[in-house]
Amino acid sequence: MKRSWWLLWLVSAAGAAPASLCPNGSFEAALADGLPPHWTKVEETTENLTCRLQAGKVGQAVAVTAQGGTNGLASPRLAVDRTQTYLAGAWVKLPEDCSANLKFALGDARRAWTSTGITAVRGTGEWQEIRIQDRLDEWAEVTHLGVEVTFFGEGTALFDEVELLAVPKLAGNPQILRSGNLESGADRPDGWYRPLSADNQPVLFGWLPEAAHSGARGVRVSGGIGGGVWLNQGVDCEADTVYTLTAWVKVTAGTARLRVVQLHNREDVGQVESEALAVGDWRQVRMTFRKTPEWPATHHIAVGIWVPPDAAADVDEFVLDAKPAP
Repeated sequence: MKRSWWLLWLVSAAGAAPASLCPNGSFEAALADGLPPHWTKVEETTENLTCRLQAGKVGQAVAVTAQGGTNGLASPRLAVDRTQTYLAGAWVKLPEDCSANLKFALGDARRAWTSTGITAVRGTGEWQEIRIQDRLDEWAEVTHLGVEVTFFGEGTALFDEVELLAVPKLAGNPQILRSGNLESGADRPDGWYRPLSADNQPVLFGWLPEAAHSGARGVRVSGGIGGGVWLNQGVDCEADTVYTLTAWVKVTAGTARLRVVQLHNREDVGQVESEALAVGDWRQVRMTFRKTPEWPATHHIAVGIWVPPDAAADVDEFVLDAKPAP
């Protein structure tokens, strides 16, 4: 198979995690008029919602009790800076027959009139993390943004460690690769497969603050028996187009490679890889490739990282860009 790619890496230290813009997101302050300070009820909340504080994921959490319907809390809305990407996260603990979601409330200084970036989870009786990122490019008229965490069902839900972050926008086209910055999802980033080894055994994997090059979350992958690959769910690959994949990688054991997998009718029909990356500090890896005559007329590409047995790496900030071929 003809292969077309090239590689560049640059070494850089990871930046410090940004501070949360969400006041009292950890719910450590005493309730005022039955609600956490700085928080209000979401517009559709029923009249039977009550709040109290109790032991949480970290320190205190707010316990929201209701007899059915939709109930939730909203943070203050802040003025939007269009040079930034907004991220939010929360920990929730729900009864098994209930659900919750986290979303951005968008509008102006007076009111919120739409929402975006919704991630939902079903109750398990255990703490679950949910994270979202904005889609402000679709809402040019929005001037203010806040966070809402909402509970659906009967019983008591716990909310804790709600945060709102602003980070610089990534270069490239963020719409090509779903959740390339690894910041939104529940249990794992949206649009990414759980990693499997060559013999279909689970690969050790963590969605962690300490694995982030920037923002709030990155992914840590360990090869385990047989090694493993961690891939995005894929995008269409067009002819006469040059694709550039970049990602930040920090190899902590063994070696790792960025990988592009060509898929036709869900079958692997070929792969392109970077050269092996050795143990070291964060480096930005760049691969440029294009569709070749040997590839099927209609197919997808999936991008990710390959980690051999006994190797491990942190990875963050995948960006896939596309330009017409010269």
